[in-house]
Amino acid sequence: MDLKYKNYSLAHLRDAIKDAITSEATPEEIYVTVVSSIRQEVAYHNACIRTSKRLLDLTEEEVVDGENRFRTDEELLQEIEESGGFEWTPQVVSTKKHGKDMDAL
Repeated sequence: MDLKYKNYSLAHLRDAIKDAITSEATPEEIYVTVVSSIRQEVAYHNACIRTSKRLLDLTEEEVVDGENRFRTDEELLQEIEESGGFEWTPQVVSTKKHGKDMDAL
């Protein structure tokens, strides 16, 4: 890590702690905020790891009949469907126009 950036980040952390201590916040509130922030970062990075692993799984080669090949879109979609589908489904937007207000779109 760049020493300049490290010192910059630590200086801001030091300033934030100083500001929190001199505020009306209790020591318990400061502690809970620090621990909560760390836990949120851990949860965020764990989600990134899960997503990255899933993406890697989808892109890895398979060996079929002695030949390396990538899975086809149809195979990937079938696998996704069999595992319960995507984590979210976007809402379907109607393409029909309703009234003059929609003509502007």
